[in-house]
Amino acid sequence: MKRIFFVVLIVLGMLVASTGIALAGSAIELKLVRNDVAGPTFIFRVSGTFTNDELNSFVKVQGGDHVPLYCRQIEDDTVICHAARTIGGKNVTIYFGGAKFWVKVPEQSLPKYCYNAYDWWGFTGNMWVNFGPLCQNGPAEPFDTATYSYSIGGTTYGGWVQFYDFDAWSSCPTPAPYTGPAYYYPGCPP
Repeated sequence: MKRIFFVVLIVLGMLVASTGIALAGSAIELKLVRNDVAGPTFIFRVSGTFTNDELNSFVKVQGGDHVPLYCRQIEDDTVICHAARTIGGKNVTIYFGGAKFWVKVPEQSLPKYCYNAYDWWGFTGNMWVNFGPLCQNGPAEPFDTATYSYSIGGTTYGGWVQFYDFDAWSSCPTPAPYTGPAYYYPGCPP
């Protein structure tokens, strides 16, 4: 009888232990590694919910330091993490969600082409104002369009502009500033 009780107790203990592990958050896969304006970013597919303590982990740089990893669960199955820019271009081991991932973090890629963005509005007194710079990865082509945003009194507004590589608005009653190729709203102010 003692033996049966002991076996049942062990089986119940294993069941409770395995259920407890299944309820904790765990990393299933590292879906994406990038290094852009936000710095080194890691996106994980996960199972379960993570506590705040579990969301703060670290990255070990090959042959070097431990760097903090700051994470946030953005969906039931997705966690996004950020680390210091100093790990760009290095081999690292990521410790997260009970798993290890080995990866080379790419060098930071920032937009290389930036242009002024001239537009006019009633609140600018119908005067041309530079709402730029607008930055992008490749060079702009004539008549490309782009959007921008600006805030007034806590409200965000947006506008659109077109790329011109020549002085298209010098004949306006209020000529647009021309300092070289730029984005402009395609119309003269009143």
